[in-house]
Amino acid sequence: MTTGVTSTSYDYNAAMDNIQAEVEAYCEANGINAEDYLSNLDGNLTINVFDNPTLAAYFQLAYMQLVEMLYPEVINSIEAEVGAVDFATLYESCDEEFNAFITSIIQDDPELMALFSMQAGSSDSEIQALYAELAKMISSSDSEADDMGATFYTDQARDSAAGTSHEDFVNWLADQEDMFTSVEMSILDQLSTYDQAILEIKAALENDDISAEEFQAEMENIMFGRETLMTMLQQVTAQKSQFFEMISEMMDKATEMQNSIINNMRSY
Repeated sequence: MTTGVTSTSYDYNAAMDNIQAEVEAYCEANGINAEDYLSNLDGNLTINVFDNPTLAAYFQLAYMQLVEMLYPEVINSIEAEVGAVDFATLYESCDEEFNAFITSIIQDDPELMALFSMQAGSSDSEIQALYAELAKMISSSDSEADDMGATFYTDQARDSAAGTSHEDFVNWLADQEDMFTSVEMSILDQLSTYDQAILEIKAALENDDISAEEFQAEMENIMFGRETLMTMLQQVTAQKSQFFEMISEMMDKATEMQNSIINNMRSY
């Protein structure tokens, strides 16, 4: 059995507008800062949450909520045929294009899973755990994208310079870029670990697994480590900027000297 809406009615922008209105209404009614959710809405960042066992229940809830919000006629049609509609029935009854469209909305804006879970009455600790998992996935996605971009850039530079008189210099410059990028990625990974620890210790306090004194001591240790890493990241970023500014100035001066020599030769 397949039911659904025609492909011509799959309007991503219209869907985002409807979702934004829903988010604003919910946040206003519950005294929540809507910007926390809306800032990332349709942010063009996609992570794969469809087949993640940890997120399965949240994904299914978000899928059901989005279909009910955006295309209620789909659920009504299936309900009229088979009675009560659960995720499995709904997903199997809809065509692949429709399922892919709804899934893409969730994967573009995975924070919606947290919002719908909050609406469903999930506990604060459960929501925090969900945010921690999403943050870890997004951080991993960002790191992979950054690593791929940096590798592509430096490898492309090496390939372009191969066999030319500038090959040694370009290879050395690319090595410096890779070194700085590697250090930055390492620090960002460690910062992500500290952020995860903060969420876990907050959840432990809420569940009475640790005392307020233990929480305070752990938080002080975590924040000290995090601040140290932030200082290191700022220093590495500054060093990287200074290094490439120096290289740029050297190349500009070399170009000026070459042009001066050429102009002098032309004058004879």
